[in-house]
Amino acid sequence: MRRLFIVAILATASISCFAQGATVSVQQSLSQYVQSTTTDADRIPYLTELNTTLGTEGSAMLLNGWCTGRVYLTNGTVLQETDKTLNFDKMKKNLLLKLSEKNVLEVNMAPIQYFILNDGTNDLVFRQLPGKPSEYALELQTGPEYSSYKTISTQFFKADYVNKGLYQSGSRYDRYVDEVKYYIFDKQGKMVEVVKTGKKELKKLGEELPMAKKYLEKNSFDTSDPDKSIKDLTAFINKPMS
Repeated sequence: MRRLFIVAILATASISCFAQGATVSVQQSLSQYVQSTTTDADRIPYLTELNTTLGTEGSAMLLNGWCTGRVYLTNGTVLQETDKTLNFDKMKKNLLLKLSEKNVLEVNMAPIQYFILNDGTNDLVFRQLPGKPSEYALELQTGPEYSSYKTISTQFFKADYVNKGLYQSGSRYDRYVDEVKYYIFDKQGKMVEVVKTGKKELKKLGEELPMAKKYLEKNSFDTSDPDKSIKDLTAFINKPMS
């Protein structure tokens, strides 16, 4: 079993290392803080364990590998990270910063307005959900009238395989299971939540958003790529009604 150690920053300490006016490297800023604890005794209170078992199904991490990105703070500071040291913990809903092969920093989210992760192909923009400042969601599509977002909540389940001879049940492997939700907000902040993308749920969506109903009457919803379908639907409902 491989163990990753998370260095948890207290709010006052994280603000002190974030409150710089210029664009700086996230890793440099946070590493300087970690290195400022000069003794092992100083470091111990900031260390907690995050257990990660190799060979499980799924992952607690959003991306398969570490990536580059940018962090935008509420005070206007922009933190640029050009090294592949960032990821997102889907269980804790926290930005992670890789300090070394054995040490990962769980970033304090309080001073963060929004952040961007680059997966090598696309910029993934994470913003606070309107009305839910403690929850960061992936921005799918924005427009003058409506915007759409996606959240992923992940749970960890231990292997529970049982073989009774006549029947078998459960899973042979530990696994991380994702629950995906989509949100569509209008410019006043009114929210429509889409937990599933079956016919029943899409019909309800059409009842709540007349323009969505018009879109669904003309276009099939691709359940194999719901992200794209939600993006296309959001772009459509932002068009002026004819």
